Formats: sequence, C-alpha cells, structure tokens
Amino acid sequence: MVRSLKIAGVGFIVIAVLIVLWPIVLATLGIMAALVLSAWVAHRWRQWRAVAAFRTSWGVGGRDLLLVYSNSPHWKDYIEQNWLPRFADRVVLLNWSERGAWKVEHPIEAALFHAFAGEREFNPLAVVIPKRGSRARVVHFWLAFRDFKHGKEQKLRMAERELDDALSRNRGMATTMAKTPGGA
Repeated sequence: MVRSLKIAGVGFIVIAVLIVLWPIVLATLGIMAALVLSAWVAHRWRQWRAVAAFRTSWGVGGRDLLLVYSNSPHWKDYIEQNWLPRFADRVVLLNWSERGAWKVEHPIEAALFHAFAGEREFNPLAVVIPKRGSRARVVHFWLAFRDFKHGKEQKLRMAERELDDALSRNRGMATTMAKTPGGA
C-alpha cells in the first residue's frame, strides 16, 4: 500500500509539473518558431534586395550573370580563356582574391554574392539573375575544378551545362557553353 501511494504520489507530481511547465514549453516553442521564421524572412529579404540592386545597376545593360572567382591557378586561366569571351556581354566579375576592396568598389555585387553564396565551396561561383523574381540560380564550381585538376572532367562539364541551362532559360536562347573545348 505504501508502495502504491509512492507511485501515485510520483505520478501526481509528474502530472503537476507537466501542467505547470506546459505553458512554458509552448511559449518556448513559439518563440523558437518565430525566430526561425524571422531569420528566413530576413534572408529572403536580403536576397530580394540584392537581386533588385543588381538588376537596377546591371540589368539595363543586359547583364544577368555574376561570376565570382579568384586568382587560383586551378581555374583562373580556364575561366578567363573559356568563359569570359563567351559571356562578355552578360557577365559581371567579382574577384575573390580582391575581396578586401569589395565593400568600397563593388558593394552591389558583394551583397549579391553574400546573399546567395553560402559558407562552403563558393569560389568559383556563378549567380544567374532571373528577369523577374528573386530566385537566382547558383552554380558552384569548386568541387568541379578540384576534380578537373586531377584529370576528371565530368563534374566540370555537368556544372557548365547547369550554368548554360540557367543562362539559356534566362534569355530564352542558347549560349555557347556547350562548345567549350572538351565540353559535352
């Protein structure tokens, strides 16, 4: 009997604690959900503002591609010889090796980069700005060039096709990426 009273007492205490803590748990979950939602809205707002600023600054001239790369020997020459001539009329360049000057010299491009690049594998990177909306298409090339320097071209060709597809859909016409030497 004493044992059953102890069990009942423990059960009663557990139920009482749950009743008392339940509003606190719900409030905590609500606050956490509000914070996550606020962070998501702030991120989307930042992306929208970056796309709108890029469009205002560069869209009039038909520029819809931000290409970020560095002076790395693994991709600099390849990009400058194969991509820049093909996309000269629509590309805006941002050099990662000169990022110290971005805030002053390239604030619009830097804002776009920071809004879409992520925290890993962001160099080289292409951001294709849509004609409308804020859903830019991002193509990461770091892994592709890592494999390319070891003689494996498949990931680079796939990433180039992804960029080509995004640019083609954006303009409604084919680009010349598929004609890259060795390309598919």
